[in-house]
Amino acid sequence: MSKRKNNALKHLRKTHGWIALVIFMFASAATLMILAFFFKTFSDYLVESKLSSEYDAISYMSKIYEAEKDGYRLYSQKLLNEAGRDYVVRDSLGNYVAGSMNTT
Repeated sequence: MSKRKNNALKHLRKTHGWIALVIFMFASAATLMILAFFFKTFSDYLVESKLSSEYDAISYMSKIYEAEKDGYRLYSQKLLNEAGRDYVVRDSLGNYVAGSMNTT
């Protein structure tokens, strides 16, 4: 009986070894696809968050420049105060013109 079992195990090892290899290949491919999807999603999130914050900053500054260009000095100072940022406005000679309360 033992010899028969050994023969059956040898036959099983010889004929069904490729199944483990195929399963391993499918598992590896699935793992790589999941990791690639995760890293792509994460990198897209990082890029999108940086771009949106930069877009907000540029939009904010463009509103201020447009208000100053059109001669709405009080509106531009209101925009600067609403943002909650510290700022200093100086003229071409470097003299202090306007600023937030925290800066001198």
